[in-house]
Amino acid sequence: MNLKYMKLLEENPMIGGDYSIKGLDESQIVALEKKYNLDKKFPLAFREYLLIGGEKGGTGVVDNDFDWLHEECEEDLEYCGYSMERPYFVFDRLDGQSSIFYLDEEDEDPKVYILDPYGKKEGEFPLVRPSFISTFSGLINEAIHRIKNDISF
Repeated sequence: MNLKYMKLLEENPMIGGDYSIKGLDESQIVALEKKYNLDKKFPLAFREYLLIGGEKGGTGVVDNDFDWLHEECEEDLEYCGYSMERPYFVFDRLDGQSSIFYLDEEDEDPKVYILDPYGKKEGEFPLVRPSFISTFSGLINEAIHRIKNDISF
């Protein structure tokens, strides 16, 4: 496989510790794209991630239960009285905040955002703000660096 963005993940198959990362096959990725992106391909960096670690990623920054993530995010938005005008994909969640990227951007390596309906409702944050690590591959690579060097996130 000729990778552009997920080379470091491929080079670290045991990053999860006691288990090897495990990817999805092409048909599983296509099914996700059909469900969440109207049959359009996901950004290249995310597709590469799915091929290598879509079932078990080991980085701690992607929760591979995409259906649950999407459902929880939608419920949080509804509870707080907000909705999203742009198509997005949720790939992680922590303390009511969801890590997302927009599906209508043309970047191969999507920008990463934090969707925070509770922070918005309390007047502390905008509904969507840029993540402190700007791209999906940057987030994966930073997670690998931190795991290998025992640095907390």
